[in-house]
Amino acid sequence: MLNNEIDFIEEYGGKLYAYEFKYGTKGKVKFPKRFLESYPNSDYKVITPDNFFEFIW
Repeated sequence: MLNNEIDFIEEYGGKLYAYEFKYGTKGKVKFPKRFLESYPNSDYKVITPDNFFEFIW
């Protein structure tokens, strides 16, 4: 099982933005290598309760 997962993807300005939402901040989150290789100009962020408001504003 690959466990590669992206919760939300959006495109604006010709660029893809991928987001992983985590309720807790324990443990490391691995960036989805296959996605980043397939879309090298994309951006990937992990959204937690600590940076949620930054994400929605």
